Amino acid sequence: RLLLVDEFQDTDALQVELVKALCGDVADGKLFFVGDMNQSIYRFRGAQPDVFLELRSQIPEPGQLPLTRNFRSQPAVLHFVNALFVHALGPDYKPLRPHRPQMTAEPAIEFLWTLTPHKRQAGGKNDAREQEARRIARRLRELMESEAPIIADAQADAGKRALKLGDVAILFRALSDVALYESALRAYGLDYYLVGGHAFYAQQEIFDVLNLLRAVASPADEISLAGVLRSPFFSLDDETLF
Repeated sequence: RLLLVDEFQDTDALQVELVKALCGDVADGKLFFVGDMNQSIYRFRGAQPDVFLELRSQIPEPGQLPLTRNFRSQPAVLHFVNALFVHALGPDYKPLRPHRPQMTAEPAIEFLWTLTPHKRQAGGKNDAREQEARRIARRLRELMESEAPIIADAQADAGKRALKLGDVAILFRALSDVALYESALRAYGLDYYLVGGHAFYAQQEIFDVLNLLRAVASPADEISLAGVLRSPFFSLDDETLF
């Protein structure tokens, strides 16, 4: 009778046809969908954010509700985000409104500029990465040792506390040079955990595929056969295999 679709910005025209086949006229109030075209990340599989905008335009005006209240970030962070993206995304950008009060001192955003004038010369890129990695690690060590209350935490006294390593995340566009940053973190005595990394062939899914291929290539390889039979390919439990 009613249909809810989340993350609608990652749909394509065919999926919209399927939704309309289930709901009929979207103006009748049977369809509730949520999306943000600025978050569309599935272009590689044919998702078209414009499809979301087109379908949204078919919803009566009272049913088009912006979700702009942010429950996660402090106001100073959101002010920075709004100032940055209103120019990048134009007049259609909907400014985010903070729900939480500002608990920690401002500014909430800090840029770490690493001057590397020779980075375009031979070997300069690697040197620039090393300098940047050391700069980040050094700043994290400074923040840890200062014990300044820069983290908002409802469970802490006065609603804020000092930085812990578990509060920190370093995001990379690619993991090509991640070893340089790992080395810098170790040099400054900062424990870390690498999510993803280059251990692709150590993933269980890869072992399952290899076991399947080995079992096909050699019927006598009973270990690989047992491995693939208990994998999601066949989902047999150990008792059944026994």
